[in-house]
Amino acid sequence: MAITTGQMSVGTVATQIDGTSNSNFRLHIHNMDNTDTLFIGGEDVTTSNGLGLPKLDSLELELYPLETVWVVSPKAGHQISYLKQV
Repeated sequence: MAITTGQMSVGTVATQIDGTSNSNFRLHIHNMDNTDTLFIGGEDVTTSNGLGLPKLDSLELELYPLETVWVVSPKAGHQISYLKQV
C-alpha cells in the first residue's frame, strides 16, 4: 500500500488534488484554514455547487480508478492538506 501526502494552496479556480490512480484509493482531505469553508467536487466545482468542508474539518473519500477530486475556495491562499492511500 502506497501513501502520498501533501499540502497545497487553493484559490478561486478549481484545483485538482494529487492526480488519479489506476487502483481504488482513499483520499483524506483536511481544511487547514481557520476562517473559510473549502468546496469539494468534480472538475466543474464552484463555491456554489461544491460540497462544503468547514474550517479545520476533514473528510475521507473512497474513490475508484481514474476518479479525480477538485477543490475551490472563496479566497486565494487557502491551505489544505491531503493523504492519499492506494
